[in-house]
Amino acid sequence: MQKSIKLLAVLLFLTACGPKEITTEDLENKAVSVKTEEVQTKDLSNTVELSGVAVPAKQIPLFSPAPLTVKKVHRNLGDTVRQGELLLSLDESEAIKQLESAKKTASSINEAVTKAESAAASSNESAESLQQAKEELNSALTKAKQQLNQIQDDSVPPSDVVKDSLEIVLKQAALAQQTLTQFQSAQSMLPQLKQQQQQAAEAVKQAEKLVQATRITSPIDGVVSEITVVEKAVTPPNAPVMTVIDQSQIEAAFQINSYVVSQLKKGNQSTVTFDGVEQSFQAQISNISPTANPQTGLFTVQIPIPNEKQLVKGGMKATATVIVDSLKDVLVIPAKAVLYEENNPFVFIDKEGKAVKTPVSLGVQNEGNVQVLQGVTKGDKIVVDGKEQLNNGDSLRERKSE
Repeated sequence: MQKSIKLLAVLLFLTACGPKEITTEDLENKAVSVKTEEVQTKDLSNTVELSGVAVPAKQIPLFSPAPLTVKKVHRNLGDTVRQGELLLSLDESEAIKQLESAKKTASSINEAVTKAESAAASSNESAESLQQAKEELNSALTKAKQQLNQIQDDSVPPSDVVKDSLEIVLKQAALAQQTLTQFQSAQSMLPQLKQQQQQAAEAVKQAEKLVQATRITSPIDGVVSEITVVEKAVTPPNAPVMTVIDQSQIEAAFQINSYVVSQLKKGNQSTVTFDGVEQSFQAQISNISPTANPQTGLFTVQIPIPNEKQLVKGGMKATATVIVDSLKDVLVIPAKAVLYEENNPFVFIDKEGKAVKTPVSLGVQNEGNVQVLQGVTKGDKIVVDGKEQLNNGDSLRERKSE
């Protein structure tokens, strides 16, 4: 009896020390808690972000025609102005003096041209009579020479009458030639006088423009954005005295490097925002400079923005998100699901509750998503949260949504 009791005690001890049965609950407690998302197909776009500044599409500096004294500044900084409206009056006294001098010079030359034209006309009217006189004189000269020859041959006795007659004929011929030369001189001077007349007329026009330029008006409808002069002061040479801008159209201007410009092209769609303006604008790239600025090495990109409500002001910081590629129905996973091992990307796929480490080849990334070129298929469950604690083959437990 005593032996039976001891045997029972040994059996109970061995049972208590034996291996414990592993239950389903035990397995769940050992599984890594993760969150997964399925691989989907989506439209995806590749974008680049640009930072720049808002610039008025029309920005026109106004200059003084010469260093002149400012008589009156008619408009203030920020004033809205209309095309043709008077902005600045300059002292016109010196310009008026130049105009009067130019007009006097032109008048004198016009008078000289009139006289030359009259002389030329007279020479034309007398041309026929002069030709006849020339022929008669030539005939008389020929006859005189014949008479002289005859006198030398003694065929006609010399006489004082004949000699006197020949001398008169020679004097008349010289006088006729001199008269003809005077007429020809008047005709030859006329083209030169005509040229001087044109130059004088042009000088008058320039002087008139100088007088008009002392009244500086707005070339466009816009806003006065800059005034660099004050009344009684002399206008600076080669520097604007005022600037007028038109902000109904704004250019978002960006300076970008060679790497970024190689991805862009004219017509790329973009979303543009400005600091301080809640509204965003959909627009296209209108211009890309063909060469870099030699001083900065950067290229200029321009995106025009309609601004009828004047929400955007010149100088505001601009940010553009430009679409450079657009892909349709591509495999996409959350970018945060990707891990890297020696710069090689991989993900963990949940296959029947087990973590399967899977290398992937990636493409375009945008808005938190990334295109997968190889490694996964649509519907695969990709570990998004909890992946950092995983090893290949670990058991997985889907985390409950909070």
